[in-house]
Amino acid sequence: MKAKSPLTLIMLAALAIPAAATEFEGPTWQLTDLRGLDAGTLPSGPKSVTAHFERGRISGFSGCNRYFGSYAVKQDRLVIGSLAGSMMACDPSSMAVENAVKRALAGTFRPVVADGRLSLTAESGET
Repeated sequence: MKAKSPLTLIMLAALAIPAAATEFEGPTWQLTDLRGLDAGTLPSGPKSVTAHFERGRISGFSGCNRYFGSYAVKQDRLVIGSLAGSMMACDPSSMAVENAVKRALAGTFRPVVADGRLSLTAESGET
């Protein structure tokens, strides 16, 4: 099985996060780290890569386009289904970020929220 790239996202809005299996739901998270991508290549400001989890739906901005899909919480795991979205073409660096993000957001993860950050650890154990 191909190893999944890890994601680290930070919360854009300062919200109290309850201690529950779905504590990642509600806020919009901004990508701050993705293994295999130089953090300097990640867009910032209004073009930041984001993820929002709400009632079984994931949505956000992946570097060039908006995306959406479904997810399920199974015990302490987050299972993200196939993603769909707009299909605009962008500059090569934005497309590289987008492709990496979409690949990384596929599969089963162990979500951990600590210090206002959401880390998604792939089943393979990579963070």
